[in-house]
Amino acid sequence: MSSSIAVFYFIMLNVIVSSKTDEWECSVSHLGNWFSETSIELNCERYKDEIDQCCHFLDKCYEEQRGRKLCDDHLCDCLDEAAIKDDACKSIHIPAFCDAARSFGQNAYEEAARVNEKLGIEVEVVKVEDESTSSAAVISKSIGLLMIASFSWMIITFF
Repeated sequence: MSSSIAVFYFIMLNVIVSSKTDEWECSVSHLGNWFSETSIELNCERYKDEIDQCCHFLDKCYEEQRGRKLCDDHLCDCLDEAAIKDDACKSIHIPAFCDAARSFGQNAYEEAARVNEKLGIEVEVVKVEDESTSSAAVISKSIGLLMIASFSWMIITFF
């Protein structure tokens, strides 16, 4: 029985991956984009466009170098608002997205500054470090929450 569930999950994952569009931009890497889009499609599908828009606002904020903490805080507020009507999405997936932005955003923020510099746009890079949590703990928590939520959704939906 468990092997048939694994096969079913693999098939569903391939269907989801093959149907993805290039419009989704909610991570700095191809793998991160795939994972974030898959997570949202499996668990918060109704809010996918709003969540994607929040990610675009974050990119714009980073490009304008408004301050990393401010940008990340705005992202989290935007995501909370986007999924306000869905308790599971808001309480499990949105915090994972926020944690990921706060953990991995510094490189993207600095890269936006480098792009601005190449284009001749003058901005001041603002570095804000959150020392209250370690990146490893946040990463572990975020991945764990996303995996639990995705598998829970599959079990409830298909069985």
